[in-house]
Amino acid sequence: MTAAIVDNRSGGLAAANGLALRSLRNIRRLPSAFIPALLMPIVQVISFSGTYAGVTDIPGFPTDRSINWYLPLAVTMGASFAGLGTGFAMIRDLQSGFYDRLRMAPTSRRALLLGPFLAAWTRAMIAVVLVSLVGLALGARPVGNPATPLLMFVAALGMALLSLKLQTPLQCQQYLQLKLHKHHFQMQLLYL
Repeated sequence: MTAAIVDNRSGGLAAANGLALRSLRNIRRLPSAFIPALLMPIVQVISFSGTYAGVTDIPGFPTDRSINWYLPLAVTMGASFAGLGTGFAMIRDLQSGFYDRLRMAPTSRRALLLGPFLAAWTRAMIAVVLVSLVGLALGARPVGNPATPLLMFVAALGMALLSLKLQTPLQCQQYLQLKLHKHHFQMQLLYL
């Protein structure tokens, strides 16, 4: 019998990339979990920029196009929905026992956390690019700071990360409480 030698010097990047790709494949497998989160910011930017176009008539308003004002809101909303979607996929993996099997694998624990972060960032970039393209098609033009598009991307990455980070522990805690109640109930049945 031979034992496989595991080279863990890469820091588990291969495992993190594998987890991220697995999460991104779920977009194709479950489009109903991704498309509404993508369409909502697009619908909002279209409806808000048309409905509240008169806001640009206010003296001192920083832009002459209402789409310039509402596009960053829609971009960050799409990015936060991407983070939430990745968090829900991670919860599904926790509930199915997938992460329990991964914890026994010869990889770093950081890779198990980095994978969903990479997936959330990738999903956020998909949302940011598509919402930005719709905004540009509707006439959005960056004004003021030339680094505005870059700052919008950075803010979107932050929102995706924050959404994933805030949502996952709450869902995990609820899952663990349900699991604890299930085991408590099973123990009570055992004593009957």
